Amino acid sequence: MSAGIVDDDDLPEIEDYPELNVLASSTTLGYKSAVEMFNRFAKYQDKPLLTHLNEKNVCGVVLPNGSMSNPIPPIQKVFGQYAHWLLVIAKKKDGTHYQPGTVAQYFSSLKAILFKKHPPLKYGGENPDWYEELYHGLKMRASVECIKRGGTVSKKAVGFARAALANSCEFLMGQDNQSLGYEERLVLLMLFHAVGRGGEVSTSTWDSARWDEDREFLELDWGEFKKGQQQIMTFHPDAKNWRLCIYHAFACYLLTSSGGNKASTTRVEAGISWILASYVDMREGGAATKAGKILKKCRDGGVKGIPEESGSHGIRVAATDCMIFNHLLQVFDVIARGNWDFKSDNLAFHYFTQKLHVVCAGKALAGYYDPQQHVCAPTLKACVTSENTLLVDQFCQRLFSSVDIPGFNDETSALHPFRDIMVASLLMYYDDVSKTLGSKSLLIASMHIAANDVGIKGIRSTLSAWGKAILTRFRVTNAHNLGDVGDSDEKRFGKMVSELQRNWVEQGEKMNEMRAETNERLAGIEDKLSRALDMLIENSCGASSSTPSKRQRTGEALFSQSPMPVPPQISTNSTDTATSSLTSVQLQAPSDLALTSFDNCLDWTCARFIHDCAAQKQHPTQGTLFIAHLRKQDRSKAKMMFEELQKYATEEEKDYFDFKKRPVDIKLGLEWLKKINECVPRMAQDLLEDAIRGRNPDITDGGIADKKRKMKKNSVSSYASQLQGAKAAITKRGKAGKKN
Repeated sequence: MSAGIVDDDDLPEIEDYPELNVLASSTTLGYKSAVEMFNRFAKYQDKPLLTHLNEKNVCGVVLPNGSMSNPIPPIQKVFGQYAHWLLVIAKKKDGTHYQPGTVAQYFSSLKAILFKKHPPLKYGGENPDWYEELYHGLKMRASVECIKRGGTVSKKAVGFARAALANSCEFLMGQDNQSLGYEERLVLLMLFHAVGRGGEVSTSTWDSARWDEDREFLELDWGEFKKGQQQIMTFHPDAKNWRLCIYHAFACYLLTSSGGNKASTTRVEAGISWILASYVDMREGGAATKAGKILKKCRDGGVKGIPEESGSHGIRVAATDCMIFNHLLQVFDVIARGNWDFKSDNLAFHYFTQKLHVVCAGKALAGYYDPQQHVCAPTLKACVTSENTLLVDQFCQRLFSSVDIPGFNDETSALHPFRDIMVASLLMYYDDVSKTLGSKSLLIASMHIAANDVGIKGIRSTLSAWGKAILTRFRVTNAHNLGDVGDSDEKRFGKMVSELQRNWVEQGEKMNEMRAETNERLAGIEDKLSRALDMLIENSCGASSSTPSKRQRTGEALFSQSPMPVPPQISTNSTDTATSSLTSVQLQAPSDLALTSFDNCLDWTCARFIHDCAAQKQHPTQGTLFIAHLRKQDRSKAKMMFEELQKYATEEEKDYFDFKKRPVDIKLGLEWLKKINECVPRMAQDLLEDAIRGRNPDITDGGIADKKRKMKKNSVSSYASQLQGAKAAITKRGKAGKKN
């Protein structure tokens, strides 16, 4: 006999093999309960137990062809008595009647057991007339009696809103056992996004997970115990709420989990890498019960919006409601996502369109307005530069270095890109999570440790800056899909324009900061070059000390052509600081102030503001100005100074404060602006002198009780500080020139 071939004589007898149980485990449990209920009835009525019923008791006389001699069998009378007992006498342990659906389930389960054990009962069909009459009569009577008692006919699963789910996630993350909270949050979100039943959360593995680069979503296999099926399931980043972001939930769980507590073995078993290892190998219904307890914990913890009767199946109802009320989502999308049976379903539907429908429904669950539109995932490309590429990659490696998922840190793996997407999600919501959970939370601490290990300087500020860059790109790339389902087109377009405008302003401010930093660096480089040239000239040419040095000439040229750096403004929140700044200003002649070129050295203050007011033909106290280089606080200060300076203007000079009198001709307009530069320093000198000597009651009145007066005083203080800085810069350069 060849190897691997078993002889027929070696096979055991057929009786040695148990019969295959084709019933689902839940159905088996239902049949067991039905048997126990009938036996309760039999004892109450002094009748034979179910196991003692023989063919004669059940079917009567059976003919040779397998049919019954009488189409109405003896068991029909027992069924009628059993129905009456279930309706009137049978009660639960707490003394209440069973629900109509439960009564009907006990009755139909008994029928299924007897019809399978005694085939003659179904000779004329699975549901003979005598059974149909009893079943429908019992169901109707049970419903009527339930309504009379003030109960509900059917106890359907009750869902809840997305806001309640978000609040539950935040509550779970803030509990004492943070690691458990992150796991429970992931359970709720996986069930919600997959429209899953409670027990299905235990079937997914990282082995089946992959990242779709073209369409930017996570894809994995989702198993269903009830139907014995497995389908594709996709997950997408939430549109606007970090608490509901499934990518963020995956990352939090992986960073803080202790490796899983699977009942039998570790997370990786026989080559299988479970996503939620602690939910594997649980008893029948255990995972669903656990998911229901998570919701109860949230409800008992004070989370509003979760009904008392809402269990694990309520998550599936909540997800279904979220999809079905999105008017841009097709019914086929909802059916495909929930994997419900569809009478017209065929293989073409599965092969050609099922994934498309599943993806669209997934985007609706993630809160996007139009699920037909492409959704861009958060990406590290937003914060990666040529200088920090290696540092960011090291941070990603260190962050997930302890995660024991095969191929997770392997660049050739189909799952590797998802690692970077999760890091981007963590960074994108870094500020929000820090504010909500605190810097000592397990998640934030893990990120700080990883950042410190790879040598990131200024950890908090750096991670925050990276996160803001990622969040900005995520919002802008998905701006077309912003808004809630009920929003009008005008409201959605308004949100989109506001988002793009906000981003444009932020980018403008960032460019100004970069420009200022670049100018400062260039000035430092030029100063070094100037000193090097001085040394070279002195050493090689022996220049006379009476001849102005190259350094001196370069300094004068730079001073006359380039804007001078503005020293940092002092705090405007302290009255004492403001007063000391005013008194420390050394009064000087208007000609000295004019030398500083008011428009250049005080680029963020009044003269430039007056220029812009005139250019935009708008008075600063009327309407809202949108001047790119002035922030809101600076604009307010400039308005205060604008109003105060006008009081020191002569009749002729008042024309320079009226944009209507600005010449249209370019040449005359330049002369007009030049006059402003000449007169504003003189008016500023008078204003500061009156402020210091107490001659301006609007600024120096004791107590500064009036809010507007206090703002004026602070504005003058800031203005004075910048003038003082400008003068100090002039003096320093003058001394340097004399020394050379």
